[in-house]
Amino acid sequence: MIKKSLRFSSTLLITFMVINNCFAQENVNVKVSRNENIVDISAEKSYVLLYNEPLDGRITFSDKTYAKAKLNLNLLTDEVLFITPENELLPVANQDQISFFSIGKDLFFKTSNGTVQVVANINDIQLGMVRGFKTVNIDKGGAYGMSSSTSSVQQASSLLETGNRIIASSLTVNQKVELGYYEKWYLINKSKFYPATLKNFSKIFKIDKKELETYVKTANIDINKKEDLISLMNYCTAR
Repeated sequence: MIKKSLRFSSTLLITFMVINNCFAQENVNVKVSRNENIVDISAEKSYVLLYNEPLDGRITFSDKTYAKAKLNLNLLTDEVLFITPENELLPVANQDQISFFSIGKDLFFKTSNGTVQVVANINDIQLGMVRGFKTVNIDKGGAYGMSSSTSSVQQASSLLETGNRIIASSLTVNQKVELGYYEKWYLINKSKFYPATLKNFSKIFKIDKKELETYVKTANIDINKKEDLISLMNYCTAR
């Protein structure tokens, strides 16, 4: 097996803040600065890094090569980060070539839906979670250096989001943006990723959808919560 050295990208410089490894449904304000092709994003709250500190990890690339390093995950840009010999935390340059990676005991897949973390595995069917931020408000530059806020989520989203990644290159200097943290859930079956809906539960576990609807109602299952989704998976596999 060939070991691939990790390189960093110089096109995006980010001010990182340590996270408490705990997420709430709160918003976070970020400030974006731009100097030619260099973009700097700084956050007022510590909701950027997934782990308190980088952990031992391994990245497997699409060409089957791999690299080992201390890793972390930047939730703001959906990038895998590594520690350089100079003890700097930088994004891996070839993000689009990452197939899957591990950080500590956690397993992640790079997908078109974003970075999916496996949080449960029941009879070879996995439950995965995508974490991210979405635009809820953008502060437009006003006259004479003043700012005026807009609630146009559609306008803000067109500036910032491409799928699950936040693209800051269209923002003006010192523009302030309000982002909302979110989680999305997926069922992983035979290397395919399906949104965790009752329709897909029915398809993957081969159970009548009406039966699932009855169980969800009776057991008061919330399909947006991890514990309830695991309970639903257990119900499906125990039938």
